[in-house]
Amino acid sequence: MNDGEDYYAIVARGGYYREGGRYVEAIADFTRGIELDPTSAYPYYQRGWCCELSGDDDKAMEDYNAGIDVDKSYPYIFLMRGELYRKRGDTERANADFEEVIRQDTVAESGSCRQYALHFLGRGEEAVEWMEKIIESEPNNSGCFYDKACLLARMGHLPESLEALRKAFELGFRSFAHIEHDDDMDSLRELPEFKTLIEEYKAKPINIVKESTSADKVETISEIQIRKMYSGVYEVPCTINELPLKFIFDTGASTVTISSVEASFMLKNGYLKEADIKGREYFSTATGEIHEGTKIRLREIKIGDSVLRNVEASVTHNQQAPLLLGQSVLERFGTVTIDNINSKLIIKQK
Repeated sequence: MNDGEDYYAIVARGGYYREGGRYVEAIADFTRGIELDPTSAYPYYQRGWCCELSGDDDKAMEDYNAGIDVDKSYPYIFLMRGELYRKRGDTERANADFEEVIRQDTVAESGSCRQYALHFLGRGEEAVEWMEKIIESEPNNSGCFYDKACLLARMGHLPESLEALRKAFELGFRSFAHIEHDDDMDSLRELPEFKTLIEEYKAKPINIVKESTSADKVETISEIQIRKMYSGVYEVPCTINELPLKFIFDTGASTVTISSVEASFMLKNGYLKEADIKGREYFSTATGEIHEGTKIRLREIKIGDSVLRNVEASVTHNQQAPLLLGQSVLERFGTVTIDNINSKLIIKQK
């Protein structure tokens, strides 16, 4: 890989541009990502998707083919090419790609796309069963419920799809620009119930509530100024083991990750201790990719006046990956509200 220090930041920004409907900027970032790492299917998949969303199916097919040529181990790019073959009426090639997805994608977790391949192959019951397994693995992940809404919409189960979409919103999903361009939502788009649901949650703050079992404790309230970024994620100031940092709060994420650069700095300067390093693990990113990581303990996370202690996190070996705090961590604070109008994170903690 060339200039690996920049690659992950560039493709991450491209993802935010794509989810925000800014396809020209996204395509530019993924093009740069391809230049920096021409052996990875991921930027080809993302650039192809942006081309398809922009109406250029021919260029999308070129990218899907090129991505598969350099890396045949990424199920999502086979799914996308299969859908494009299906759109063109080439059923044989489409089904071959869907079968390849099923062969590769064997773990029911966030980032899986097997359910869509099963649906396209006419195995609807199996598709729904797989989707439910994914949700069972991460029951508070808003992105999983959005995927369920997409699958059910494609299957024509519109009331159930709307129910799943509402659940995604309740859990904090707010990528409205992505919904606007997502063809998975086409069967719902003109329904009055769908339009009402979108407008309802555009106007509603994000609430994350964890019931307290300690009624005798005093409630503290912290209001923290935040910055909204592309596609509905938020940048929030915090301190980790007394080191001032900024983290990205993504309502579709469920865990804590920190880049190897930040972790190395913390270790060298005493913010992390050897005893905080717990070993290696494998984890799935929001894109469905699996990376080797290092499991660590963060002794203290402080946001405003609110504090959490002994939080498990994963160190990504992507040097430019952002510090990411997922929804399951914020739930531990108590009641968390995102005030979109005033750009504030409000934490009520007992």
